[in-house]
Amino acid sequence: MSDQLLVQVLSDQDYDDLIAEGYVDDECLLVVSQERGFESLDVEFLPRRDSKPWRVKYALVIELLQKCRDRLWELRRVPPRDGAEAG
Repeated sequence: MSDQLLVQVLSDQDYDDLIAEGYVDDECLLVVSQERGFESLDVEFLPRRDSKPWRVKYALVIELLQKCRDRLWELRRVPPRDGAEAG
């Protein structure tokens, strides 16, 4: 395992807001959802394609979670300021 990390943010019909998928070596390890608000993020850990248990370094999981959180923050919905025109 080379431990390459990737984060993809997307909209999914099962969620009202954006979700972030966290990948390790091209396999999705987890999904971070902000359905209950950004301050109450939920994490779902997914099974591996080969059904073997995941064995990942603690620091790598923390890094991936932070990358997912940071990307969701970057793409958050920001309400327009008072008096600003929508465009």
